[in-house]
Amino acid sequence: MDQSLYKAIMALNISDKNAAFTFEMRLARENAWSLDYAKQVVHEYKRFIYLIASTNRSQTPSDQVDQAWHLHMTYTDSYWNVMCKEIIGKNIHHGPTRGGAEQRQTYREQYINTLHTYRDVFGDEPASIWPSADKRFANASEFVRLNKADYWLLPKLGFPKFLVAPLSVAGFLSLAFVSYAAGDSHVEFSRLLTIGGLVVFIVLMIWLVVRLSSSSKKDSGADGTGGYIGSGSSSNANKHDAANKKNDIDVDIDSGGSGCGSGCGGCGS
Repeated sequence: MDQSLYKAIMALNISDKNAAFTFEMRLARENAWSLDYAKQVVHEYKRFIYLIASTNRSQTPSDQVDQAWHLHMTYTDSYWNVMCKEIIGKNIHHGPTRGGAEQRQTYREQYINTLHTYRDVFGDEPASIWPSADKRFANASEFVRLNKADYWLLPKLGFPKFLVAPLSVAGFLSLAFVSYAAGDSHVEFSRLLTIGGLVVFIVLMIWLVVRLSSSSKKDSGADGTGGYIGSGSSSNANKHDAANKKNDIDVDIDSGGSGCGSGCGGCGS
């Protein structure tokens, strides 16, 4: 590891030192993350930038890391002048993909390789920020940018398939029981049916609370959409060499996900 380069990247303060609303706060707000989780993502984003700057291989970030990358590019002085030119000595570009199944497969494989590179350099990656490739590229085309003032947002928790059969059998047996027990008494039948419905409702509510609690403890935001790739090289000899500062590190983006589509990118000399 190039310790001097790594320490310089990790020490980078993206926000203005006098800012009341910091980069981490903005990242947390825009992604509905806790501030603590956003700080963890920024830490991993800087590690990702180090992987791009210190290797000759292309690198692909997780969706969480990519959100930090997108936001950092809007802090143009910090991104282009301080990080790219002063610290790394190369520009890191982030632009749209050409699209297609072949590129999607390329980015998937590249992400897997990035995880291997990460482990070689830093050890095991935090799963809450670097999910598996399957989670990383799931439902890429479903990402949209929404204003919570205009929409109510509810999580799709999904119903556990293993409960379908037991609940179906339980429901059938319950109806059979109440029908037998009620006989000709419509009043008793209504009471038993109400009790049975309440039992099923309570069971479902307990499951929902447990599922929501489990999701919130993960504190991990979206589990991965889109595909993004960064590439380039930087050596100890040339990363601060003014003659080499015209060399760029190119980044392509797979279609869909993370609000990118064909609209994200950057350029620098």
